[in-house]
Amino acid sequence: MPHARLLESYAVTVGLSAMTDETLPYLRQLITNMRSCVLPRDLPRLIQLDLEFHRHIAELAGSATLLEGWSNLSGRIGALIMRSMEENQLRIEDAVQLHADVVDALATRDPRIGRLAIITHYVGGHIDDPYHIEAVDLATQAVDLRTIEHA
Repeated sequence: MPHARLLESYAVTVGLSAMTDETLPYLRQLITNMRSCVLPRDLPRLIQLDLEFHRHIAELAGSATLLEGWSNLSGRIGALIMRSMEENQLRIEDAVQLHADVVDALATRDPRIGRLAIITHYVGGHIDDPYHIEAVDLATQAVDLRTIEHA
């Protein structure tokens, strides 16, 4: 879901510095709630928690337009979560770890690390993957150049 990861990456870029003290505990509580899910019975609940987790990240941008764009994708994101869980035979522990990695990255309050965690979360792999790091750096440079050109 390239649009969602781009929207969330942007939200982290512009909103991470304004993240409140309540953000990380709230995201961690969602992860705790995910951990209590039993598959396949609780898959709808897991999807709901996952969507709330990512919506909260999208809200970091403080942009109604960005949040509306993200919300328009939420149905497709839910379907993607379901398909991913089934195709990859993911366990609850896998879903929990994927989300915990994002929270750990956000806790650094470093937008670059946050963006990298979001990209890695959506495309798989590991946060230290040199290809992910290079892709995030190139995308960030392109955004920075466009911002400078329009200033």
